[in-house]
Amino acid sequence: MAHPVQTRPGRIDVARQVIERVPPQAMDVEASVLGAMMLDAEAAGTAIEYLKPDCFYKGAHAQVFEAIVSLFEKGEPADLTTVAEELSRRDQLDRIGGRTFLATLAELVATSAHIEYHSKILVEKSALRRLIHAGTEIVTSCYDGTEDVADLLDTAETKIFQISESRMRTDFVGLNDILPQTFE
Repeated sequence: MAHPVQTRPGRIDVARQVIERVPPQAMDVEASVLGAMMLDAEAAGTAIEYLKPDCFYKGAHAQVFEAIVSLFEKGEPADLTTVAEELSRRDQLDRIGGRTFLATLAELVATSAHIEYHSKILVEKSALRRLIHAGTEIVTSCYDGTEDVADLLDTAETKIFQISESRMRTDFVGLNDILPQTFE
């Protein structure tokens, strides 16, 4: 009688968990941030200091964020109407769910008071997703076994450092960014 091939317990379970799990995200916080940005120009400025489009898990949310940023950079208001027009100009309005989707975002938030806290949550979720992606790439490279161990360690260290560095940058506001606003 042949013996079944033995594997280490848990290896398959861990791989299955990685594949089946939903990456870290906070859809309600994403929606709240976008709603606050459309409600209050100051909140939009605060969120833009912390966030990049890849901080949003949902693609439609990232597109709305990019439209708001574009309007903000032009010095134009970013309300339901102007954001809808900007998305329409980019041929993205229908793909994100139209004006109804934007109206839902705007209705979700009553105040922009917690925009900084909510933005930091999105930065953290984004960092976790990037860590998962980097970790998966590192694990895959290790299993391939085609790269030198020292090179693998260097690559892993670089990937993790880049994530850490980008997260630290969101906590830092450069003097060049602050001075123009101060003079205004």
